[in-house]
Amino acid sequence: MTAVVYSGLATLVLGLAIKFTLTITGYWHMIFIRKLSDILASICIAPGHFILRAYDLMCNAVLKLPYAQVCIGRPKPFNILLYYIILAVMINYAANGKNSTGAMPSAYIKEKTVWPDRYLNISLFLKILIFNIIFILNADMLKFRDNERFYVTVLDAGQGDSMVIKYKEHYILVDGGSNSNKKFGERVLYPYLLSKGVTKIDAAVISHSDSDHTNGIKYIISERKDINIAKLVFPKAAAFENESYRELEDLYKNRSDTNKSDNKGKGEVIYLEDGMMLMKQDEMSLSCIYAGNASGYTDANNESDVLLLKNANFSMLFTGDMPTEEDEAFLSRYQNYKKNGSSFDNDGEKAYSKADEGITVLKAAHHGSKTSSSDRFLDEVSPESAVLSYGKNNRYGHPSKEVVNRLEDRDIIMVSTSECGALHINEKGIFAAK
Repeated sequence: MTAVVYSGLATLVLGLAIKFTLTITGYWHMIFIRKLSDILASICIAPGHFILRAYDLMCNAVLKLPYAQVCIGRPKPFNILLYYIILAVMINYAANGKNSTGAMPSAYIKEKTVWPDRYLNISLFLKILIFNIIFILNADMLKFRDNERFYVTVLDAGQGDSMVIKYKEHYILVDGGSNSNKKFGERVLYPYLLSKGVTKIDAAVISHSDSDHTNGIKYIISERKDINIAKLVFPKAAAFENESYRELEDLYKNRSDTNKSDNKGKGEVIYLEDGMMLMKQDEMSLSCIYAGNASGYTDANNESDVLLLKNANFSMLFTGDMPTEEDEAFLSRYQNYKKNGSSFDNDGEKAYSKADEGITVLKAAHHGSKTSSSDRFLDEVSPESAVLSYGKNNRYGHPSKEVVNRLEDRDIIMVSTSECGALHINEKGIFAAK
């Protein structure tokens, strides 16, 4: 770094000298001196430029090594305090412990020439080894450990939708976008994933192509290579040369992840089908009940897929922006699912659970728009609670009075992100996320 500093100082001195020279000569030789100054400045600044460039190349090379970046999540305050206490003790030991570590006196070392040297080398090696082990264990203490087995987080996307399903070590993203917060991916979704220590998403499911459901996912795919998305899941309509989805699919296929040894072409693109099982782990399952209208002659909202999440006696229905004109198609498939289960279930048999009697939590379609959540739909699904994701004082008037009245008439508990912020949902209920 000394060369970098000196080259900068040389450039500064040269600039002052040239200015002084121009003042003395009265600017008669300005053109000649300027050209000369450009050459001299390039010579002076060259060492600093090439050294910094070399540092940049080395840093980028190191970033490609395994575990060059480690996401520890958001540590607890107590763990942070304990980390710095232990670190301070270690630094103090390293700085002041030379005479108190059991090292042999110099007189004894002079008398013994072979064995003591070997002993001291082993002792030094052990000290360095123990020091590094303690340092690594101390750093590991900061790592966020999410001990809750199962939950769903409904992020506060403003006028948009974004839900994260967590089961054991698996994470599934259902939609991720916002119209009211154009930097939702950068300011909400990505920080949330980092706070949980998430570097791998098992599947990112897109209900339909509207930006208030996709721009956050697009940001993660295009800008954040440290988040690995194993599968990108589209509604059925995306399989039919739909340009609305093509840009996102191309970005996904061509991205390179910093936490993968190879880069391109490793992710899997899935187009949903009615009855498809997206994930099944123990008592937890995520199924596609309705893959959306794929005729290509409808609004993007009609393409919304509908997912059913089950875990023991808990169930949650994700409806995207599905309008009421798709109710008939959905309900016929939903009734078939309740009777026969998923056609993609590995065991070929449907396991009955209390969750089949009615939905525990409904993610209300289209932010509570009057064109969604019809009477027949609510009667058939029969949810205990409904989550509405919409922006405060939004220009669309969401949620509509008609939908609110329908929910109230059926004693369905309503919880909104506009009033409560991000929501934490598990078998015990719906809570404001911490």
